[in-house]
Amino acid sequence: MHTLDYEIDCTTCGCPDVEVEREPRHDSWFADGVAHCNNCSQGFIFRAPKEAADDESTGRAVAYQPVQCPDCRSTDVPVQRTVMPVRYHHCRNCGTNFKSVEKRR
Repeated sequence: MHTLDYEIDCTTCGCPDVEVEREPRHDSWFADGVAHCNNCSQGFIFRAPKEAADDESTGRAVAYQPVQCPDCRSTDVPVQRTVMPVRYHHCRNCGTNFKSVEKRR
């Protein structure tokens, strides 16, 4: 699983079950981290994320609610297609297909 202080997901299938083979350098401008997905067996490279700004001090943090399957409540529901503001999902747990709509303010 993740050995870093931040999470990375597989760039092929989107699952979080990856093993980091080489950690990226934070001072590098190119992707030099190497990881391997345990789900789809694909290797990929990744870049260390830029340090997130501390928005909590300014009150600009927002709550994120992950998308859940309407049938089994699983959060393992990758996006299959996007036609903004609609995203089409497929639940890997029970096989249900459903859509989510991004709420505009």
